[in-house]
Amino acid sequence: MFRLWQQGHIKSMLLGVISPILAELGSLMVLFGGMQNPLFLPVCLPICALVLLLAYFYSRYLHSR
Repeated sequence: MFRLWQQGHIKSMLLGVISPILAELGSLMVLFGGMQNPLFLPVCLPICALVLLLAYFYSRYLHSR
């Protein structure tokens, strides 16, 4: 969003700057709140690791074509 706002594709400062910053802050609040749960490490961490691993292999697949 920031890049689109800088390039002029998004004209509104609310949509190009303020909303993405608020979304990031909200995501951090959810993440830190979830880390307080004792099930965070045994459940969430492996799921996140799996998603990152799949994204890595998918990006390698796209670049090899």
